[in-house]
Amino acid sequence: MNQAIQKMKKPLVGVISAAILLSAPIGVWAADKGNDKQDSKEKKKVEKMPKLPIESEAAYLYDMNLNKVIYSKKPNKELPISGLSQVMSMYVASDALSSGKVKANEKVKISEKAWRTPGSRMFLEIGREVPFGELFKGIAIVSGNDASVALAEHLKGSTESFVDEMNKKATELKMKHTTFYSVNGLPQNDNEDVSTASDLGTMTISYLKKYPGNLAIHSLKQYKFDTGREVIEQANRNPLLQSYKAADGLKTGGSDGNYNLIGTAEKDGIRLVVVTLKGETEKVRAKDAKTLLDYGFNQYKKYIFDKKGDKVETLPVYKAKETKKASVIVKDDVEVIIHSSKLSKKNKVKEKVVLPEYINAGKGLKAGDVVGKKQIFIGEKMIHETDIVVKEDIEKGSWWQKALDSLLLIGMWIMGLFKG
Repeated sequence: MNQAIQKMKKPLVGVISAAILLSAPIGVWAADKGNDKQDSKEKKKVEKMPKLPIESEAAYLYDMNLNKVIYSKKPNKELPISGLSQVMSMYVASDALSSGKVKANEKVKISEKAWRTPGSRMFLEIGREVPFGELFKGIAIVSGNDASVALAEHLKGSTESFVDEMNKKATELKMKHTTFYSVNGLPQNDNEDVSTASDLGTMTISYLKKYPGNLAIHSLKQYKFDTGREVIEQANRNPLLQSYKAADGLKTGGSDGNYNLIGTAEKDGIRLVVVTLKGETEKVRAKDAKTLLDYGFNQYKKYIFDKKGDKVETLPVYKAKETKKASVIVKDDVEVIIHSSKLSKKNKVKEKVVLPEYINAGKGLKAGDVVGKKQIFIGEKMIHETDIVVKEDIEKGSWWQKALDSLLLIGMWIMGLFKG
């Protein structure tokens, strides 16, 4: 005797964390340099990309919900990446922490080489012992070039050996257009670390999937470090953390006329990864990253059907002590986020309410007991389901109330047969 009540509504548009890391790489297309056939495919992909006002030489935007590149500009052009190399340093370090080769609280003695390292620093003092996890924070938050050297020397004995590990990891991730010469992006004997927007995107996606807990560090806006002489506080180098609400990582790098960024942001459960290379200024770098993130998030719409506790129906009640009618409500918010590519004239968003014709209170019900479902569909595919529950307790009736209501229900059923 159950029947489905269907309704349609218009949509409203809308590790170092505990022990540093708690914890799969994903492949993205990358054209082989010099391969005409592959270059042709790449051009076709670029031609289909939206026209966005991106000033950086190269750019890349990946939607981790769709597992898809949704924007690219010269994705396979090899460019110097400066400080973005430190993401690979942190990836290799994270692998070492995860495997138990090193511990977050393990003391690292600072060498003269680390102490003398120029550029962005956490101001390590020669001869001092600093926890490995603190060095990781120094790289992640303030781009500490000195910390990269100290961390590399501790893990592999020398920066050169550590760079070998970085390149092995790049090969493992199929980063075909990437070569590392340093642990921090600083030029080595006139050699600069080079990569592409696509390769860096591949690396970042894999890193975030394998070590999502690291974002607790990457998202910190300030960092204090006791050098032994004084406590120095520095701001996170990532401009997105200060100006883009959904941003929670990841890394910047650059020099005059060559400003780079790897960023990530999450909104309503949707995570995007953005890479910009060779922006003329820091301002251009930040602007391009924001433009790409806005574009990615704007492809989604939020459909709101009900809020937690909203009334769905009033149902008749049988076999209860006193109650003759009862309100039923949604147990949780009924909201879905849908990418525009999932919708079409045939595939529209609709809701379906599944409820019985009446509530049988023969055994009594407590507030919150499930009596039905609220379902959301795209076309014929259900994408979301929420319980419908009774709002208040319903006390069961006496034996004679149950018997009387049973007779009533049988009579209704018989009448229904004749009507049919």
